[in-house]
Amino acid sequence: MMAFFINFLVNTLGGWFARYFFVGRKAIIGKKTRLNLFSYAHNDSNDPQKITVGDHCLMFGQLITEKNGTIKIGNYVEIEPRSILRAMERIEIGDYCKIAEMVYIHDNNSHPVDHIERRKELIQAIKGNKLERNNVVHAPVIIEDDVFIGRRVMIYKGVTIGRGAIIAAGSVVTKNVPPYSLAAGNPAKIVKSYNQN
Repeated sequence: MMAFFINFLVNTLGGWFARYFFVGRKAIIGKKTRLNLFSYAHNDSNDPQKITVGDHCLMFGQLITEKNGTIKIGNYVEIEPRSILRAMERIEIGDYCKIAEMVYIHDNNSHPVDHIERRKELIQAIKGNKLERNNVVHAPVIIEDDVFIGRRVMIYKGVTIGRGAIIAAGSVVTKNVPPYSLAAGNPAKIVKSYNQN
């Protein structure tokens, strides 16, 4: 009984609360898409069009855009709790994708490569100022339809993951993954290909 009550609080009442307060004003959420209490959206531009989630999704992760970044999620996508998508340029996820817990998808370095620029950002952060992040390298991340991404995977800038691919748990993806293949390891390598039937 207690588990039912906690589930009701987190997924039903919490989903309503997240939709209207944490996500609803910062993103466009499709029809019959479910959120839970831990769903969250941060949108630097305050333009809800910059974060769009399709219909019939389970959206339990965090969506973050910086500067003018965009996140576009297709239909019938599940993003499990404690997963983070962070876009400075663009992250796109196709239809029928499943993203497990604690996955990190990032289209940028999150910091300048030059140590002097990093020092300036650190000082600004300590002072409580908003970071400009003008010297951060970024490139789009594209995840095509029917992709499964295992737990604790990290996907970095400039990567395309082809349709029907599987990324094994704990992998670090720094290069493109072809359609209908299994990638595993750090850095991730193709270990198997599948028949697309």
